[in-house]
Amino acid sequence: MKSTNSQMGLNNYSAKAPKIIRKVKDESFAGGNFMAFAVLVVWLFGSLLIIAPLAFPLFQRWTYPILGLLCAWWGLYLVYGRGSKLDDSILLLRFMFDDISGLHTIAKYDANPAFLSDVFPLKEIHGDGLIEFKDKSFGVLLRYFPERIDDEAMKAFGQSMQLVIDGLHGDTAIKFIASSKNNMKRPILDRLLEAMNRTKNPKIFDYLHSIYKMIEGKENAAIEWSFVIFFSLGKFENLQDAIDMMEARVPGLQQSLYDEAGIKTVKIIDKMEIAKEYRQMCLPVVI
Repeated sequence: MKSTNSQMGLNNYSAKAPKIIRKVKDESFAGGNFMAFAVLVVWLFGSLLIIAPLAFPLFQRWTYPILGLLCAWWGLYLVYGRGSKLDDSILLLRFMFDDISGLHTIAKYDANPAFLSDVFPLKEIHGDGLIEFKDKSFGVLLRYFPERIDDEAMKAFGQSMQLVIDGLHGDTAIKFIASSKNNMKRPILDRLLEAMNRTKNPKIFDYLHSIYKMIEGKENAAIEWSFVIFFSLGKFENLQDAIDMMEARVPGLQQSLYDEAGIKTVKIIDKMEIAKEYRQMCLPVVI
C-alpha cells in the first residue's frame, strides 16, 4: 500500500511520540517455530526445578504441594504458551516491558513559538498566557463558548456587546476569532498505512488493517470550530507593565462579557495551546 496525501504543515511542527511496536521475526528451528520451541524448553527446565526438591528426603512431605505446583505450571503453558496464544502472550509481555522501561511515555513537548513568526508577528509567550508581539504590543487569548442567538434576540445582544466595548479603557481592544479545526482522519490513515508496510507480523498487520478499515468507514463529521477572543492590552516598553495591565484588565473584561452578554470565557495560559490556536488559524482544512 502507498501513502496518500499528507496534511500540509502538520509534520513540520508536530512531535513524534516515542511509541514503539516491536517487530516479531518469523524464525524456525527444526521445522517448527523457534519461539515456541524456546518456550517449551524453558517450561521443561522450569519443571525440573520444581520437582528437583523431591530428590531430597527433607522435602518428601511436600510431595503433593509440589505436584500441584507442577500441574499449575503446565496449566499456564496450556493456556498461554501454545499456538496463537503464545504470540499474544509475547506481545503482551513486550508491551509491558516497554511500558515499564518508559518507551510508551509521551514526554511533554515544548517549543519556541518562533515557527509562527512567518505568519504572525509573535515574539514570545510569557507566563500566565501573556503574548508579546514584535512591535512591543501585548495581548491574551480567551476561549469562549458561543450560544446560538435567534434573530429576535440579535438586537439586544448587539446592545449588550456595545456596553462591553464601551467599558474598554485606553489602548485596549477585543477581536472575536473563529477558526475551523483540522480533520485528522487522513493523516491518521497515512500513519497506519506506513505502519502496515513496515510490519512483517501477520497479526499486527491484521490489527492495524482493522483499525484502518474502521476509521476509513466512518462518515466525515461536521467541521468543528474553535472560538477565541483576542484581548489587546496595548504597547509597553517593559514586560512588568504589560503583566500589571493584564492582571488589572483581563478579569474585568471576563466579568463584563458574562454580565452584559452572557459569554463565558477561559483565559488560555499554556504556551503550546496558544501556539496551537495561532497555527490553527493558518492551516488548511483537510477532508
